[in-house]
Amino acid sequence: MEMIRKTFSVESRAVDPEQGIFEAMISTEAVDRQGDIVVAAGVKLENYLKNPVVLFGHNYYSADAVVGRALEVEPIPGKGVRARWQFAPANVSEDADQIRRLWAGGFLNATSIGFMPIGEPVRRTNAEGESDGGFVFPEWELLEFSIVPVPANQEALRLALKAMGGRPPEPAPKADSKSDPNTDAADELTDADLDALCDSLDRLADTLNEVLT
Repeated sequence: MEMIRKTFSVESRAVDPEQGIFEAMISTEAVDRQGDIVVAAGVKLENYLKNPVVLFGHNYYSADAVVGRALEVEPIPGKGVRARWQFAPANVSEDADQIRRLWAGGFLNATSIGFMPIGEPVRRTNAEGESDGGFVFPEWELLEFSIVPVPANQEALRLALKAMGGRPPEPAPKADSKSDPNTDAADELTDADLDALCDSLDRLADTLNEVLT
């Protein structure tokens, strides 16, 4: 069983910056770097919305990686999936504070979705019926979405952190992979891995809800 990650550079809208509420398309229907298309209308949100945490860097193992919670997630057919989320309140988490300031300042501008395909993806073909090398994912379940450190300018991110007097948030443990960490990735997961992921996210969501409510 595979969980697939897709990363998107996004344009964010500040809905209520004082309250830390932002909105962005966390996925689009554009052909990605691997030639794939994730169909917005096919997203299944029921399980995610039971536990709508927003993470940093796909780190499922640390409470410090929880930077907020999703308030709304909506598929826009033909365009992508739009999310509105709220960052954790100031001074709850040093890492969340940094991510919030970096996002608000435009130094971070990428999100990444982790999802499970439902059924077999459809191979993309050209007008001659030949494979384009990519796939269409007509149905999929959103497992999580993360803010990720893939800004347009890595030096700008480094300088912003230095100016804020902060430190980079702890990265997620690296999986053994030959792929570039800044490209889309697919990770082999067992049922036990998925159960552990869900349990971890449940615990993180409980902690965040206690703070925000």
